[in-house]
Amino acid sequence: MSYLRWIVRIILYAMLAAVISNGCTTINIIHERLQKLHYIDSNLKELAEKFKKEAVAHKRVVDLSELTMIFGTTYSKDEPYTIGTCGQMNGFPVITIDTRYWDTADQYEKEELVFHELGHCILGRDHCEIKVDGKSASIMEPDMLGSVMYKENRENLLNELFRPIEGCRQISTDIDGVHMRLYSE
Repeated sequence: MSYLRWIVRIILYAMLAAVISNGCTTINIIHERLQKLHYIDSNLKELAEKFKKEAVAHKRVVDLSELTMIFGTTYSKDEPYTIGTCGQMNGFPVITIDTRYWDTADQYEKEELVFHELGHCILGRDHCEIKVDGKSASIMEPDMLGSVMYKENRENLLNELFRPIEGCRQISTDIDGVHMRLYSE
C-alpha cells in the first residue's frame, strides 16, 4: 500500500508542478495583456465620445483605441493646482483627471478639462496662451477658462482646438507630461 501512496504523491506533485509552471505562464500572459489594455473610466467615456464626434464635425479623425483615461490624484507639492494630466505609459497616452475637482465641476468645466487633456494626448497640442480681444483664443490655455467663458466661446474654442491658430504649436516629442491647472498661482 505504501508503494501506491508513493505513486499517488508523485503524480500529485507532478500535477502541482504543472499547474504552478502553467500558472506562472498564465500570470505572465495576463500581465502582458493588461499592459496593452486601454481603459476609459465610464464617467469619462461620454466626454471622450463627444470629443470624437466634435473631431469628425471639424473634419478630423481621432483614434481613442489606445487611450487610457482614469481618475486619480493629479496635484503634488510642486503643482498643487493641477487638475488634469496627460502622460504616457509604455508609449500609450494616459489621461488622469483629479477626483476632487471632478466632484465639484459643472458640465462645462468637465468638458473643458477633458477636451484640453485630449488635445494634449490625442491631438498632440501644447499649451497656447494667445489672446484675441483680451479673451483666450484656445482651450489649450494652461489654466481653466471657467464655465462662463467656455460656454460663451465654445464654438470658437473647439474650432481652434481642431484647427490651431498661428502661434500655437504641437508638443515636442521629448515632453514628459503636460497638465492643466485650476487657476494661476
